[in-house]
Amino acid sequence: MKKSLLVIFCTLFGLHVFGQGLAITSGEKVKNFKPGSWYNILVEGKAVGGQPCDHLEYTGTISRISGDSITLLTGKVTIRSVVESTHVEQSMLFAGQRARTTFAVEDMVGLQHYKSEKAQKTKKTFGVVGGLLMFTGAITALNGFFVKDASNREGMLIAGGIQIGAGLTLALSSSSKKYYFRDKEEVWKVVAGK
Repeated sequence: MKKSLLVIFCTLFGLHVFGQGLAITSGEKVKNFKPGSWYNILVEGKAVGGQPCDHLEYTGTISRISGDSITLLTGKVTIRSVVESTHVEQSMLFAGQRARTTFAVEDMVGLQHYKSEKAQKTKKTFGVVGGLLMFTGAITALNGFFVKDASNREGMLIAGGIQIGAGLTLALSSSSKKYYFRDKEEVWKVVAGK
């Protein structure tokens, strides 16, 4: 009885836990990311569908790290290239099922980490709301200069300043640290999955 309960528990637990953690290092610094984390990973471009590209950006969660490659359960792939001085960007979204994408660790250019896909969407929303608050705050402050009554002018300038400050705070909180694997002062290396 105990053995069958243990097998059932392990099976159910194994079905709910997915992904693999990631550890990166830069000099003495070590950064560990938990399994199931959400990543934007910028990879050096290769030919995609016969067309050369400059960079690929994969968005998803790491399912496996083996030796010199990483397999990602991809939610979105963005292909960036420059064609005759025109920047071209194509995005592919995978609804429902995630696509498995494997790339070499040595091709990684940069990485941006989020706790989950929901956390990434929340941070993007904070950025948009912050931008709108800064814009409307600037309009409110500018309107303060056209008001004839001095007491109303002061109130509008204060309200505009508060809106700009709140927008700036939201916009700054929407950014996530980026880790670069080349061409920067602080270069990180993938150590292993955990």
